[in-house]
Amino acid sequence: MSGLEGLGIVANVIAVVDLSLKVISCCSKYAQDVKNSNDSRARLLQATITLHYESGKIHNLLTGKNGSKLEASQKLAQAMGSSKVQLHELESLLSDNANCSSLKWPLRKEKVEGAIRNIENTTKTLLEVLQIDTTGIILDIDDRTEAGQRRAVIDKLPYVSDAVWDSHAEEHNATCLENTRKDILREIKDWAEDTTDQSKTVFWLNGMAGTGKSTISRTIARSLSEAGRLGASFFFKRGGLNREKISKFVPTIARQLATNQPALESYIYKAVLQDPTIASKAVRAQFERLILEPLSQSSAETQDKKPITIVVDALDECESDADIYLIINLFSRTSDIKQPRSRIFVTSRPDLPVRIGFNDVQGTYQDLALHEIPAQVIEHDISTFLQHEANMIKRRWNSSIAEGRKLPPDWPGNACIQLLTERAAPLFIFAATVCRFIADRRHGSPDEQLQRFLESSAEDTPSRMDLTYGPVLGQLLGSHCSKRKKETIIHEVKRIVGTIINLAIPLSSSALSRLVKIDQKTIDVRCTNSNASFILS
Repeated sequence: MSGLEGLGIVANVIAVVDLSLKVISCCSKYAQDVKNSNDSRARLLQATITLHYESGKIHNLLTGKNGSKLEASQKLAQAMGSSKVQLHELESLLSDNANCSSLKWPLRKEKVEGAIRNIENTTKTLLEVLQIDTTGIILDIDDRTEAGQRRAVIDKLPYVSDAVWDSHAEEHNATCLENTRKDILREIKDWAEDTTDQSKTVFWLNGMAGTGKSTISRTIARSLSEAGRLGASFFFKRGGLNREKISKFVPTIARQLATNQPALESYIYKAVLQDPTIASKAVRAQFERLILEPLSQSSAETQDKKPITIVVDALDECESDADIYLIINLFSRTSDIKQPRSRIFVTSRPDLPVRIGFNDVQGTYQDLALHEIPAQVIEHDISTFLQHEANMIKRRWNSSIAEGRKLPPDWPGNACIQLLTERAAPLFIFAATVCRFIADRRHGSPDEQLQRFLESSAEDTPSRMDLTYGPVLGQLLGSHCSKRKKETIIHEVKRIVGTIINLAIPLSSSALSRLVKIDQKTIDVRCTNSNASFILS
């Protein structure tokens, strides 16, 4: 039941329309049949006719498609209820007396004047309600039209959708499991929520390849988004379409700020309106006009003291060293904005260009190195990850296999998890690669795959690289291959993978085929549809 129905407005309006028509009929009869009809009777007739007309319009509006938009309903309900009682009384008196042969006017002058006032007041209220709600509807339409215009202008800014934390491209990438990375996530969260003047604007989380930086970034972005404190995100990726370039970085951030933080939308809109070519200007100018100025301008009207955070992942994968220096320098400038407080969370490998960039802005950032986290903390988190993945592999395998081939409830066992943990630490990428290898049922059951991995990695004293990728590459060959076939496969894989590693820009399999002069089907088999895809991913 709608609010209008709940207040009985529609029913009362119908009653007023009906009763006013009856009163008009009675008044008209007296005006025609009674001699010396005085002015008050005529005024009563006119007032009732006006009420009937206006209440009819209200009824048409209420029962029309926009009826729910009439919001001043409480005042309207009171007016229509009072009018209904007044008209019912008038209709009763006039109709009862009309049956008498004398047609004597039954109302005294005071009664008539009171009735006229009440009817006129009701009509006035109807007109006021109609005007107020109509104005409100018009203003609402104007607001929505203006909001649509702002959005249309902002949406013309270049945008790298795949670089956003919750994009389809990032959909299947992991976030931190519960009870892992607890201390790290707590430190980052405390920093992001810190409103004191002593807190740093930028947090730089750095670590070697495979230490889980991007997983932490996605976890932080998700947490901030759920709390309404995420400003924007950009996940750099070497080889990703426009994800390794800085040309669309600022516009992508600006569009998200306009969406995620509505207080900034009008200022970003004005910046684009004032200079429609802003997205083609130098990155420094883009940053000032689309990010710094909107943040500064909105401070006068926002009372929210909680910081908003921009998440930037894998800065080291930005293609230009000069651009890395520039981005870090621009980030440091947000420290001048006191409200709304802005935070920028950055992850990267500790590569030289990034280290130089942060060295140039000493005092503006807080940092944490993942490879300096205590070994026992990392081993706990990797063990938790391995156990979680093993349980998932076991559940999926057992749900699709005959009873006799199902894995036992305690598979793979604590000792096996501990062994894998020791070999993986401190690299989460090692653990992830092992789990994908074990889950690949094209070459056997999970337990068979696990045993192959353990047997292969137990030979001699292999390096960590051998431990991780030796079993994967070894399975490409298989025990059934002849010596000549193995040599062919090794040669092809070396050429394909070696070329991929050295390419500045990734190529499609068809383009790679023409470059290395190997059939495209062979490339797909060797690297796309085989275990080598674990390495290349």
